[in-house]
Amino acid sequence: MFPLTRRPEASLRRGCEEGNLELVRLSLQRGARVNEAAADGTTALMLSCREGRVDVARLLLDSGAAIDQADAVRLVRAQSADFADYQQKAGAEVARAPAAPAAPRTV
Repeated sequence: MFPLTRRPEASLRRGCEEGNLELVRLSLQRGARVNEAAADGTTALMLSCREGRVDVARLLLDSGAAIDQADAVRLVRAQSADFADYQQKAGAEVARAPAAPAAPRTV
């Protein structure tokens, strides 16, 4: 069984931090308010983006989570890393950004 709390928002936040998609789904079904901010101002979407939980972020967005520019940047970064991992697991060669050229030496 999932560790639900009396406040579905607390369970939602925990699921977002842990990447527990089923706990997030259950919390939303039990009435968790997807856009409620904690005392520190973070929302469930912010937590999932910060933790790189792309699948959780997608579910939150599908459930009406409001997204701001910072969330969008975090989500794009997480998706890029997630996709690169997927490609590597599938056996693809993942191109890495070339190293910056060394600065010229002064004597």
